Amino acid sequence: MHIVYLLDVFPKISETFVLNEILELKKAGVRISPVALNHSNEELIHDEAQALAHAAFYLPANGFNKKKIFQSAGKLIRRHPVRFLRTVIFLLKIGQARSNWAFRQSLPLAVELEHNKIDHIHCHFAAQAAEYGMYVSMISGIPYSFTAHAYDIYVQPYLLREKMDNARFVVTVCDYNIEYLKRYHPHFSANKIHKIVCGVNVRDFQPVDIIKANNGILQIVTVGRLVEKKGLRYLIEAISNLDFPVECNIIGEGSERKLLQSLIQKYGLEEKVFLLGSKNKQQIQRELSLSELFVLPCIVTENGDRDAMPVVLKEAMAMQLPIIATSEVAIPEIVKPEAGYLVEPKNASQLAEAIEKFYSLSEEQKIKMGRQGRELIVEFSNIEKETEKLRRLFLA
Repeated sequence: MHIVYLLDVFPKISETFVLNEILELKKAGVRISPVALNHSNEELIHDEAQALAHAAFYLPANGFNKKKIFQSAGKLIRRHPVRFLRTVIFLLKIGQARSNWAFRQSLPLAVELEHNKIDHIHCHFAAQAAEYGMYVSMISGIPYSFTAHAYDIYVQPYLLREKMDNARFVVTVCDYNIEYLKRYHPHFSANKIHKIVCGVNVRDFQPVDIIKANNGILQIVTVGRLVEKKGLRYLIEAISNLDFPVECNIIGEGSERKLLQSLIQKYGLEEKVFLLGSKNKQQIQRELSLSELFVLPCIVTENGDRDAMPVVLKEAMAMQLPIIATSEVAIPEIVKPEAGYLVEPKNASQLAEAIEKFYSLSEEQKIKMGRQGRELIVEFSNIEKETEKLRRLFLA
């Protein structure tokens, strides 16, 4: 099969799950062609993404010009007159100017994908790329599907019911999301919603037997975009309440950097909390290997933005790091009591208590907790098993 992965942006340093899934499918013999609406233009790119980015097809930065759109429309009307008419009627019913733009831009894309004999279109995130995929599918008959994650269904569910109705199947990453989608679109067939966890390559993320020169200092690490839903402000506040030596490295970039830096200064934590910026996979693995505890206090923001099941939690667990996280979204599905502690969201004092509780454990108890966490990930989030489920859906 020849599958197009239609993406809003590619490649993104924070979306390793998309990259890993493509690489695993290619390893299994599936022909994958990435198509992106936008290039991320990030300076830091994972090494494995370089070749895929060079081979990807990118839509023009300012969209296809009118001549290209009219030529494509003519070809598609001749090839698929009934499908084209139905799609135009659909557009008239929803009556959104934003959708008219997406429809027009999808016409040259439909011609391109037909020319390349694409068998299936899969979109990551139920956002703009899924809308383009829907129109291409409606006009050309090429089946499409999408993977729903978080903001795309909780914050910006634009035409989500319509995207679901026109998809061959819908994938999402956790039971928490499945239950939400069932409530959001109760008339949609539950048999067409499939849980495929964003898997972790447990061969890459393995525990490293090194002597951690912590000198009695608890080494904490966290990885994620510096945005509100990660709850990092509560981690900084929690660390300010600890009365034992601790060092916390925060990996990632985002809109809350200035806020977090100001909190570090406010609490006098310049020698304890460090904002390290973005890192590639190998650099992240090294930071995880040098740490004792992974903390991610995710929250649901006022506008509904949230994570679903952060991949980085699974990567940390694969490296036998005990976890402290919040009992929010789908985190309880992976962080079981034997692998770490769950605390209330937005509760810095409870977070500090959990960190202190971990600090008081014996070395044997910490090691056991880490090993049990890895066992959970090997069983629950193995990328080979999860990607094979998706491959079978494509073949079906």
